[in-house]
Amino acid sequence: MKAENNILYCPKQKKVFGQEKWVATMVSKNQISLNTVINDVSKNTTGQPGEVSGILRAYIDRIRTHLLEGEAVKIEGLGTFYPRLSVRFVEDAAEVSVNKCVKNVMVGFRPEKKLTTVVKKSNVKKFTGKENETEE
Repeated sequence: MKAENNILYCPKQKKVFGQEKWVATMVSKNQISLNTVINDVSKNTTGQPGEVSGILRAYIDRIRTHLLEGEAVKIEGLGTFYPRLSVRFVEDAAEVSVNKCVKNVMVGFRPEKKLTTVVKKSNVKKFTGKENETEE
């Protein structure tokens, strides 16, 4: 299945240092569900939806397990998922502890360069507010 390769934006007004300015803001077309991905994959392979679902759900479970073990997971063609911390700074090494320094544990994602390059070459079009209508 060929991607449309269109990224949409719309103008949005924001306050910057007390002044109103305009900026291009991404417009999300929609969020694709896992079931949609499963159906797309099954249409483009010999796998039946139930088989694809089982494999993808097991894959997701294994990624989750590796992240919980503190391991980064590289998916060729996509990028690397890794556990990361949001932290606070303290004055002395003796003060470093989970309670004082760790604000949050999160999942980071670093896309592969090839994916980033493909996305950068996408067509960026202005969203006009009407379905299936854009401006260059």
